[in-house]
Amino acid sequence: MVFNIFASLSISFMLQRIQSIYLLLAALCGIILFFTPIFTLAPGVTAVDAASYRFSLLNVDSIINNVSTFQMRFWPLIIINSLVVVISLATIFQFKNRKMQLKYCGFLTLIQVLLIVLLAYDTEQLRITIGSGHILNFSVAALLVVLPLLFIRLAGRAIKKDDDLVRSADRLR
Repeated sequence: MVFNIFASLSISFMLQRIQSIYLLLAALCGIILFFTPIFTLAPGVTAVDAASYRFSLLNVDSIINNVSTFQMRFWPLIIINSLVVVISLATIFQFKNRKMQLKYCGFLTLIQVLLIVLLAYDTEQLRITIGSGHILNFSVAALLVVLPLLFIRLAGRAIKKDDDLVRSADRLR
């Protein structure tokens, strides 16, 4: 029963193609990135502010005496990461149009690089706003910012390989 459900899902989502799995992994990284803290700013010896700050894509929380308080949201990061997730999933369903899939992968690469640049910029702006003396500690979730870029590039290569295979088969006819 369970196997039949997974088999029908893999057929309907075309998950037997490696590029679909790569795109699904990129979307999953984006979804997980919403709910995990990317880094924390802990007060150092010279810090004026005694609060720790936890940064995730959804919000920045300040933590004082183990009590978390919402500080701010970075809407551009939320919107761009949502675009990566949605377009990655939409690209899976474009399995009949490899040229469009390649264009989507190029666009996804551009968006993911923009997300990384904006995240670095917002991190630096947050450090300037809080003041010096806080120590930046990245979590494992910081890898989830870079991994989708790798998965998208691998999907693009696999799509290109499929397209070349189909073209060579067309030449043989």
